[in-house]
Amino acid sequence: MLAVAAAMFTAPQAGAEIVTHAQAMRLAQQFFNEAAGEVTSPVVMVYKGKNLTTNKLFTPFYTFNSPRGGFVIISAENKTFPILAYSLTDVFDENKLAPGERQLLRAYARDVELIRYDSRVPQEAIAAWSNYPQYVHGLLHSPGEIYSSAPGAPDDGEAQDIIGRILASDDSDDLYSSLYSPDQWEGMSDDQLGRDRYVLMGVVESEDTAWPMTVSGKRDGMYRVSFGNGKSPWMARLNATEYLSGGLLADFRYVPASEESVIEEHPFELYESTVAEFSAAREAAQRAVEESLRPTEPMLKALGGGRFSIDMPGEVSLVRIYNVGGAMIGQNTYKGTHTAWIDLGHEPGGFYLAQIFSEGSDPVTMKLYR
Repeated sequence: MLAVAAAMFTAPQAGAEIVTHAQAMRLAQQFFNEAAGEVTSPVVMVYKGKNLTTNKLFTPFYTFNSPRGGFVIISAENKTFPILAYSLTDVFDENKLAPGERQLLRAYARDVELIRYDSRVPQEAIAAWSNYPQYVHGLLHSPGEIYSSAPGAPDDGEAQDIIGRILASDDSDDLYSSLYSPDQWEGMSDDQLGRDRYVLMGVVESEDTAWPMTVSGKRDGMYRVSFGNGKSPWMARLNATEYLSGGLLADFRYVPASEESVIEEHPFELYESTVAEFSAAREAAQRAVEESLRPTEPMLKALGGGRFSIDMPGEVSLVRIYNVGGAMIGQNTYKGTHTAWIDLGHEPGGFYLAQIFSEGSDPVTMKLYR
């Protein structure tokens, strides 16, 4: 297994999929063997998601059904996490996908495509591929909170109405996953999951369309998600990578503490406060290191395929893209990041202007060539 993983990470990224069909089939078989606790019948490949990618040019993942029931989706890119989604009961049928299920797979395909042009090293993904048996064991057997019911969770009609109101709301900009890192998005999801035992999300298809998805549990980075179609829930990642987050919005609600709450005695208060102080000091040191590494002026990187990253000294808030005629053709908002990501992959060849708004400086305009 380690040899397979090493070969994957040293393979060239041009001209072929990083994870081959044969490798993915072995990994899928190992997954179902671990789930059953014995050697199971050979898996069957049923869907590759090629129709979800740009111009249908590459395979983003491989989907395998087990003859005993269940499916698993193995990523075709070793810069994402190995397993994107699975079920131990329902088989996968492309022709019976609900709109939300199909759109979530489309989000996975987009992230697989984007991460190939990203120069960052995904340490968590590398660890998962390098020790796949341990990774699978954790997905299937580690402690987690899976809720069979969530009092107060909306039914299908109510869920669609809530998602529709979020899309139409002036405050919706803060509820898109693209504004946050995957860790931030999952952290907010975990907080609400712990309070309410569910999180209502929308899988975004367009500016005015999103399909409800209810999250009702988590185990080792995989979330229990259902799409209101009467089928069994999937266990699925909210983000295919540890760097890219997008394609979702959420009905995050803040629940204030009761005015009648009573402060209870806490026998471990001194210990926990000491730990908190050490953690705060460590975080401050980490922030100091990050500050020292930040650029003092804008730094543009061409990632290929019409994609660019721009590192700014201050936090980026807004980027507007103009064509040479002066017409604005796109706008992206950001939160909590010093890097603006720009994708011109679907635009005609030629020059474009990117106007970047960031904290502590005047807007910066940069010329890009697609």
